[in-house]
Amino acid sequence: MTRVYVMGRYTADNVIDVLANIRKGITASVEVAQAGFAVFCPWLDHHLAFHADLPLEWYRANSMEWLRCSDVCLLLPGWENSVGVREELKVASELGIPVMDTVDDLVRWEQGQPRESYVCVQCGHRWTVDWGVCPDCKSAQFSVVEKRHALAL
Repeated sequence: MTRVYVMGRYTADNVIDVLANIRKGITASVEVAQAGFAVFCPWLDHHLAFHADLPLEWYRANSMEWLRCSDVCLLLPGWENSVGVREELKVASELGIPVMDTVDDLVRWEQGQPRESYVCVQCGHRWTVDWGVCPDCKSAQFSVVEKRHALAL
């Protein structure tokens, strides 16, 4: 099975928004599983907190280890203000792990259909032409959202 790491905002300024983020993350992860992928869902980590006092750093390190062994990532909407997601995008980019925007994109990626797009790690801008820098903020820190072609399978 293809291993998918789901990225998205977790924390928020209030508990209601945190719970909404957890709901969105788990819902997206279920959709990934229903599409036939193995899925890592960071929003299920809160169950561990009911049984152990693990430091926040452990949760972050645990998630990063799962990211490192993933084949592809799914990036959920609303991530732009998340420091954690920016760190995850940086690691995914460094490791050459593609990042998709939708479950349909995951399916197309697995089938080897070509697609090229990029996301800026600094400002979140997305574009489809390889300019080498973000067209908005001129940052050279961007992640390949997908640059895989059928021949690369």
